[in-house]
Amino acid sequence: MGVVENICVVLIVIILLGTIGMTIYFHMSGRKKWTTHLLVGSLAIMFTMSLPLLLNLRSEQEAEIEKVIASRKGRILDIEAIMSNEYPMRRGKANTIYKVTYQNENNQTNTAWYRGINHIGNIHETVRGSLPEQWYFEEDGPYPTLQTAQSIDELIIVAQDLQYNARQEHGRFSIYNREMPMLTFDHEQGHMELWETTSDDCLRFAVRLLEIHGITVNQGEFFNIAREYGGYGDPNKNITIRVNDQQLVIRSGIATGMAEVKYVRVTR
Repeated sequence: MGVVENICVVLIVIILLGTIGMTIYFHMSGRKKWTTHLLVGSLAIMFTMSLPLLLNLRSEQEAEIEKVIASRKGRILDIEAIMSNEYPMRRGKANTIYKVTYQNENNQTNTAWYRGINHIGNIHETVRGSLPEQWYFEEDGPYPTLQTAQSIDELIIVAQDLQYNARQEHGRFSIYNREMPMLTFDHEQGHMELWETTSDDCLRFAVRLLEIHGITVNQGEFFNIAREYGGYGDPNKNITIRVNDQQLVIRSGIATGMAEVKYVRVTR
């Protein structure tokens, strides 16, 4: 933040603390009628002083939009902060969704959507109540859903919209509910971990992960196996699912509160 913004924050904090102290003083001294006037006046002052912060936040987000559109060799025609719910991605309480109309390098008019984070000081850092920063360009194709996602990157977008913490580290894809692990998947190692906290949504992610890697399973049958092995099943029991002209062999190894599903492709 700049000098002006820092000064505004300091003054707002001072006014807030002073208002709390004076409210307690008026209440204890029996002059309660002054409390309402104090609160109204303080709120008006704090709102006025917060305007530079809000305007600076908007300018930073618009600067980010201009930078990204320029990197695609586009020219911005219009930037609109959408106040309704008519946008493709989900919005957290601390997000602003922008509809960006621009011309691409072929002079075609297109629409992009930007989910900005309302974090004064760092618009790229998530805060409580926000979903991650996200771009969607309509010219790149439909916004991904769990059914249409064709890559891990698109699955991460879907998971974030469902307010899961999705990560891909060293080829290992993981979904957390806040910091609680729900599903991890490592195709190179041929295994998946399903934790007791795993929801039906996460099991659908598990099915889709297998499909993206060329393994199609019956969702209902897979759900039954996952629920049976949700941290309580028989670690020595194997389940075999037929996959087209091959077989998918699932072996479960129980750890504390977790079922590890190992799969191998076995020809007939």
